Amino acid sequence: MSYFVTGNPAYASTAALATDPSTSAVLAKLDSTNFNSTARDRQYVVYAYCGGSTGAVWALERATSPNINSTSIIERITLFTASGQTSQFVAKFSLSGHEEVRVHHISSVTGSFAASLRAEEVV
Repeated sequence: MSYFVTGNPAYASTAALATDPSTSAVLAKLDSTNFNSTARDRQYVVYAYCGGSTGAVWALERATSPNINSTSIIERITLFTASGQTSQFVAKFSLSGHEEVRVHHISSVTGSFAASLRAEEVV
């Protein structure tokens, strides 16, 4: 069982809008500078908002570096969105210093897409 920590802020990424994004284009990211995180693990509930003009397959990832490659990925959750809709996804991650949470497409897509992230610390 978890509960939100009283007095801690919710962290938010900027909302990115992209047309015909490549699979390496990160549309939303939160990293240790956003979380003011130290080397110790902290639990966060992460809300991912993803959508676009056509259906898409997304990756919500916890990673150790900004590079989009398999060696930096610690956890990956695959997300599916329908055409013309934005969806909210909720996940819980244990984040250490120098880690990030990000959203990008798994496969090439054509159209306009947007994503943003919010995170709240839980204990």
